[in-house]
Amino acid sequence: MINIYSDEHQSTLKYLKETKVSIHNVFVMTGDFNIRDRDLDPSYPHYSAHSNILIDVADFLELKLSFSVY
Repeated sequence: MINIYSDEHQSTLKYLKETKVSIHNVFVMTGDFNIRDRDLDPSYPHYSAHSNILIDVADFLELKLSFSVY
C-alpha cells in the first residue's frame, strides 16, 4: 500500500509518472490527490487534466480505480 499526498501542483504524481519509479507489490494506492474531476466525483461538474496523471500512474503500477459507494 502506498499513500500519496499531492500538492496543488501535483508534484508527487508528476514525479511518479516522469521517473517511472520501481515500486513492487503495490495493491492499494490511496491518499489526498487534490484532484477535483467529474470522472473521479460524478457530482463535480468539471474535468481536470490532472486526473490523467493519476490514471497514468495507476496504470503503470497495474492498479485499477475503485470508487466507494455512499
